[in-house]
Amino acid sequence: MVALEILLALLAFAVIGVGALWFLGGREPVYRIGGRAPVFLVALKHRDKRSRSPEVIAQDVRIEWTVNVDFPFLGTDQAYWDRFLIVAGGMPDAMPLKLASNVEDAYVARLAIRRPPRLVLGVIRMLVSTGLWKKPGGEVSADRPNNEFRQDIMPDAAAIRTLLAQPGSYKPAMMNFLKYYPTARYTEVREGAATVSGRAAYGRYGVVALQTVYKTGGHLVFYGKVEAVIREAQGGPTLDRWDDLAVMQYVEPRGILSMEQVEKYRNALHHRDAALERSIVIATTPQG
Repeated sequence: MVALEILLALLAFAVIGVGALWFLGGREPVYRIGGRAPVFLVALKHRDKRSRSPEVIAQDVRIEWTVNVDFPFLGTDQAYWDRFLIVAGGMPDAMPLKLASNVEDAYVARLAIRRPPRLVLGVIRMLVSTGLWKKPGGEVSADRPNNEFRQDIMPDAAAIRTLLAQPGSYKPAMMNFLKYYPTARYTEVREGAATVSGRAAYGRYGVVALQTVYKTGGHLVFYGKVEAVIREAQGGPTLDRWDDLAVMQYVEPRGILSMEQVEKYRNALHHRDAALERSIVIATTPQG
C-alpha cells in the first residue's frame, strides 16, 4: 500500500511538472502571435516617414505585432522597407488593410504559422531560466574569420559593425526572408545518405538554431510558411518569391553574433548552407 501511495505521488508530481512546462512554453511570444487565422505579413514603405498615416484595418482584422525597420544585416545593402506588421483575421485572399495615402510600396503575404511544441519550449525556457543552459561567452568582433561557411549568407564586417554600434539596450528583432533550394546542396554527401529538400535541411539547422537563440537570452517571435502573396512588392531587395518568413529577437546587439561560439550551432551551419538559395535579414525594433 505504501509503495502504491509513493508511486501515485510521484505520478502526480510528474503530471504537475509536465503541466507547468506546457504552461511555461505557452507563454512564449510565438504563442501570442498568429493564433487567429488567416495571418498576414505586411511590409510598408512610406513616401514621407515623418508624416506616416495609419492604415485602415479591415473588419475582423487586428494588428498582432509591428516593428520599425532599422538597417539591413544580411543579403542586401538596403533595408527599403519602413515597417513590418503581422495582422490576423479577415478573408484569406483579400487585403487585410487599406493602405494609407503616403504608402509608396507594400508587400502582403499570407502565412501558415508554425510553432514548436509548447512542452519543448517550456523545457528550453526552464533550462535557460535555471542557468543549466549558459549564455555563450567570449568577445564578438566584426573581424572574426568565418571562411568555412558560405559568405553570401553570412553578415559582412560592415553589417556587424553597424549592429555592434547600437546601444547595449538595443533588442534587435531580426526579420528573415528565406528561399530554399528544391534539393539541399551538401558539399559532402555521406554514402547511403538520403537526398532531402532544402526545407528539410533548413529544419535540421533550425532545431539547433532555436535552442541557441534561447541560450543567448533571445526568443522566437514567429515562423511562417508563405502560402500566398496577396500583394507583390514593386521593388526593393525582398522582391522575390520566398518560402518562409521568420523573426528571432535578441536581448542585446551581440546576441546573434555570440551564437557561433556554441559548438553545436557551428556544427549545424552546414545544413543552413546546403538549404538556402537566398536569404535576407533586416534588423528591426518592435513597437508597443
